[in-house]
Amino acid sequence: MAVAYLAQEAFKEPLVALFVLAFALLLAMTRDWRTAIPLGLLAAGTVYVYSFPGLAWLAGVAIVYFAFAIGRDAKRLPAVSPAALALAAAVGTLVVLALPDINRLIDFADFRALHPDRANEGGLGNLPGQLSPLLALGIWPTSEFRLSASAADLPALIFYAGGVFALVALVLALPRWIARHGPAIPAALLAAAVLYVAARLLGTVYTSAKALAIAAPLVTLVVLGGLLANPKRWTLAVAAAFMVAAAGSSFLVLRQAPVAPEDHMDELADIRPLVQGEKLLFLGRDDFVLYELRGSKPFTHVRNFYDPYFVEPNFGLLNVGAKFDFDSVTAKTLARFPYVLTTRAQYASSPPARYERVETTESYVLWKRGPESPVGRVPGETDQEPGRPDACPRPLPSRISTFRDPPVALPASDWSQTTIHDGDTGSIPLDVSSGRQEVSLQYDSTRPITLTSPEIPDFSATLPGNLDYRGTAPYWAAGTIDVPDVAQPAAHLEVTVERRPLAGRLLGAASVAHLGPVAFSRTREPRQGPGRESPGVGANSPAPGAPSCDDYVDWYIP
Repeated sequence: MAVAYLAQEAFKEPLVALFVLAFALLLAMTRDWRTAIPLGLLAAGTVYVYSFPGLAWLAGVAIVYFAFAIGRDAKRLPAVSPAALALAAAVGTLVVLALPDINRLIDFADFRALHPDRANEGGLGNLPGQLSPLLALGIWPTSEFRLSASAADLPALIFYAGGVFALVALVLALPRWIARHGPAIPAALLAAAVLYVAARLLGTVYTSAKALAIAAPLVTLVVLGGLLANPKRWTLAVAAAFMVAAAGSSFLVLRQAPVAPEDHMDELADIRPLVQGEKLLFLGRDDFVLYELRGSKPFTHVRNFYDPYFVEPNFGLLNVGAKFDFDSVTAKTLARFPYVLTTRAQYASSPPARYERVETTESYVLWKRGPESPVGRVPGETDQEPGRPDACPRPLPSRISTFRDPPVALPASDWSQTTIHDGDTGSIPLDVSSGRQEVSLQYDSTRPITLTSPEIPDFSATLPGNLDYRGTAPYWAAGTIDVPDVAQPAAHLEVTVERRPLAGRLLGAASVAHLGPVAFSRTREPRQGPGRESPGVGANSPAPGAPSCDDYVDWYIP
């Protein structure tokens, strides 16, 4: 589980497991208040990694350890005064070192993340359901640790047999560990097990999985440390079998662990010198944009995992977290930034007139604001679309921007399959009007993907691998396609993902891509101009090519 958590960038739980391990070892060596100071240091580290709930594991270790010591030799209890001084030294060190983080500790005090009701509000995190406690025993032979035994590729019997074997190995190793190394680490393991049960009964699926991940490294340590203490033939045989099975399970996880492609990172490296020392608004979603644009201050309107700079989205829109263009924020917010970075997708609201392109890469456009601040334009849309038909207010606005033809977005559910592996093909009917269309796609993939159409042999577009964010993310430019006349047989768009390289094939890994909505927009630019009454409201017809309120309205200025 430690390998699986690190492979999905969840580093906190393995770190807490190491803190618990170090705390237990130092606890066994504590003799006075001076040797108790490192315990406070470890406790402070746990707070900075996991906030104050992490202290529950350390307190559990201390309680179990001293209960074991008292039960083993009640006549040799430590003197109250030295013990009190040691406790005061540890707690004092913790308090002094944790004080700089007091505001975040207070913010976490309501335990929102731990409340069982969160299960109905996304409290599952990235988990489909409760994880089996057998996972913590180290033998779970699948590349996707979140799958239940019945949902995995191998027969469920293999998973349960591996779990039973690991449990027997733990039972055999535990007394040997205590006899050779003492009770400190078993005390830590017991405390972790109790906290897992508490999280399972009182917390969410997400928090119980975290507790399981903290306990897992301690299980492996006790099993191997106990079996290899004063080894005999049978203990060596059991230890070897356990190591092979556990290493094999870890290999399966590492074999399929997603490693981010470098294409988007390289493109952002080309943009980085242009925005050094500048603030910019990043209208995308990338967990590592702060690193990729280091030297600048990239603000986002949708909070990513590691973003310290955040602006409020345009709350006048519904589902604001699903929109990634200039209308995602208000004109007042735009005025704060000299630069804006967007993707090249055409399925997006156009920029204000005072913005110009200063750099274009395969995937991104860097915009620079002119000397004047953007005027207070109002989005025509109310959701994540780039506009809306007949969105003009009455009386007519002073200025309006419309699309000649409404773009069309096909939902992800229209794909024949939304998850494709190398060798698979996802297809979707081109249920759009004929003519030249710009394609925009939401996707993530471990390797490059290629879009083609069997009925339109001239069309082909390749997009780079993309693991910037798995979930609701911006559209990416995906080529230009000439859709045949409606009288032609129905055309389809197909997507394949590039095969993994030779090393990946030898290891048995697979390329995978997840397909989201796909949108089609006319290649002609949006029309901008003064507001014009349409014949439907009793005025003269607008001049040819002039925007009208009956059009698909991108934005307007009251």
